[in-house]
Amino acid sequence: MQRTGLLSLSIIVLIFGALSAGTPPSSPSGDPDTRRLRVAVCQTFCIDSDVEGNLRLQPADLRSSFVPADVAQISLRPMLPTPEQAFSDLFYRRWSPRSYRKTEIPLHVQEIIFDAARWAPSCFNEQPWLVITSSGEEDFQVFLELLTRGNRTWAVNASILGFIFAKKVFDRNGKPNRWAAFDCGSAWMSIALQSSLLGLYAHGMGGIELDRVHGALGVSAEDYDVMCGFAIGVIDDPGKLPEKLLSMESPNTRKPLHAMWRRGADSPG
Repeated sequence: MQRTGLLSLSIIVLIFGALSAGTPPSSPSGDPDTRRLRVAVCQTFCIDSDVEGNLRLQPADLRSSFVPADVAQISLRPMLPTPEQAFSDLFYRRWSPRSYRKTEIPLHVQEIIFDAARWAPSCFNEQPWLVITSSGEEDFQVFLELLTRGNRTWAVNASILGFIFAKKVFDRNGKPNRWAAFDCGSAWMSIALQSSLLGLYAHGMGGIELDRVHGALGVSAEDYDVMCGFAIGVIDDPGKLPEKLLSMESPNTRKPLHAMWRRGADSPG
């Protein structure tokens, strides 16, 4: 039964991918930019269950509903040379831009992004993270003012601003959780990668008003440490940034693998 289900799922994926990639040139989505965006969209799928618990496959055709077609080239351009190693391009295509186009992200898309964090690994499955985000233009300014001046310059055009907090003690025994910050990093990576899968870009920030965040957002400083701020949004033309920021608007390079990974207890440090 399970093998049959997996086969059916594979067939659906192949059919949907073929239909999406084969959009007739005469159709409204036949122009190169739109088709490039559409093909990228069809590489992502959502699997959920109906009220009876049966698995169902749904195309995650979400980007086309809120990512403007004219930023397709920006969003999907290869930002770095393809690494020689065969890991997923999801990792090296993720980066943190500063040029955003003010765009409303539907609530159901936001739920997908932050639900991804819920599945991040954590010590004793404590899930010590608390994520608080802006809920619209009404309180966006509150979150914006909790960033340092330099970050406010560009973050004003993001769609969502938020903060991640780490609970200081374990729920299970009340003892200090020294791994909470590490676990929050897992949650943040889930948020960043899920955003990328949806055609959005997430940017984490250390430049925040640490002494004001707890009070402004109603979070106990005794119970939680603030880890970082972040922005999520639709990427825009980097040429719209001030000159000082423009020089930084590109993906960062990475250290070579041997600089961060060694094998063996007696290998040189």
